[in-house]
Amino acid sequence: MKKNICFVCLNKNLANQYGQELANILDMFFADVNGIMQYNLIDDNMLGYAGKEYFDLQQKKTLKQLANYENVLLTCSLDILNYHEQWKLISEKCVMVYLKYSKEDLENDIKKANNKFANNLLTFDVENVLCEKMCDIKINMGKYQKTNIKRIRQGLMDYYMV
Repeated sequence: MKKNICFVCLNKNLANQYGQELANILDMFFADVNGIMQYNLIDDNMLGYAGKEYFDLQQKKTLKQLANYENVLLTCSLDILNYHEQWKLISEKCVMVYLKYSKEDLENDIKKANNKFANNLLTFDVENVLCEKMCDIKINMGKYQKTNIKRIRQGLMDYYMV
């Protein structure tokens, strides 16, 4: 049974917010994959200077390390998991949870927060279908944080009870 959890959401900030809160509730470690990659300078600058092969190697190495932690709740954006091999690294060790928002709610949240990290809304439909097919658990998120935490917890309980 997979003991780690990975939240995938088309809005990284929302995934981090719920990930941190749920990790505290479940007494798990929390790790923001995008933040760790950025901290380790595995970003577009590295890609430009070191080349794609080195960038991919460093990204894969970091994902592998994070996936092998025990009792961790990860949050990760779809752009990092966009390659089959990287998705496989995480999904073998983690229950993949898709925090699904409607396109309208996501667009409103992005506008309110002036969120520069949000995925391009033009690709929402394709990314939404991909996440729905690839994740173990899909949670339809609403507008209220407390209700969303309950939905996530219930989805996890249902998954582990089966």
